Amino acid sequence: MNIQTLPTPDLQFLIAAARKELQSRRQFYEIIEYSHSCNAKGNFHKKQYKHWLKLVENITDHHNAMAFEGPWLNLYQPNRVTLDDYIIEFLGCKNEFRFIKAGTRDVITGTHDNFIEFRNQCQKIFFYDKSQ
Repeated sequence: MNIQTLPTPDLQFLIAAARKELQSRRQFYEIIEYSHSCNAKGNFHKKQYKHWLKLVENITDHHNAMAFEGPWLNLYQPNRVTLDDYIIEFLGCKNEFRFIKAGTRDVITGTHDNFIEFRNQCQKIFFYDKSQ
């Protein structure tokens, strides 16, 4: 099947079906709870500085944080993720991005100033790990 020739509605249906299938397969992995790094600092801190948290399903070549595709995670409570999941979080209080493998808590950090280099490094790790 050549996806480049598919009309947009068919392609969107295919993406939704693939996400649903991937989600159904996730239940066979061990699930852990993951909280944002600044979770203990309280709501005032998270509202004063921009913070966000995302489950990474794909990394594209965008030149901003939209390069990390996936669902947003709840900033104010623990999220259920698998050990193999990758998470991207932004800490506005430190102007820092963190790319984290949930099971190991291995972290790669970056800032707006070195974002392209950070994204490229994350892509290499993400796609190498997914190919194994």
